Amino acid sequence: MSKILEGTEVISALATKIRDGFSTTEIQAVYKDTPTQNILKPCIFLNMVSTIQLPMVNRRSTRTYTTDINVTGADDNTELRTWFTKINEQLLRIVDKIIISDQVVKMVQGEANIENNELHLIVTYNFDVIKQSDDDEIKMQTRKFKGRVI
Repeated sequence: MSKILEGTEVISALATKIRDGFSTTEIQAVYKDTPTQNILKPCIFLNMVSTIQLPMVNRRSTRTYTTDINVTGADDNTELRTWFTKINEQLLRIVDKIIISDQVVKMVQGEANIENNELHLIVTYNFDVIKQSDDDEIKMQTRKFKGRVI
């Protein structure tokens, strides 16, 4: 039986892949939540942008998760745009596939742009889900007839 999604799987999978894909010299920290102080740079922030669910037949649906991978460079980096280009290429290779519920999920779209001296790589993943409900264990019952059927 598949694992029940809790909504954090895409961000967690991305954080794991990105941390494994970069050395601590290239990217010092990967943040899933906003730190309150002492941000290490260069770093990456992961932010969920949107989740779309398209119902299908029975209890099945297709989920689309869009996430912003926000890269912040070091304050003293004088070649920031060149560095962003290099990091973007690495990120596209690293986040091409992630693991959700022990299954490989492939990125369906990635779009990068630079705003306010930060690189934003917007990535989208699609996968099918099955709706879980409390009455999943209820079985159909057989009706018993009393009397004669003609």
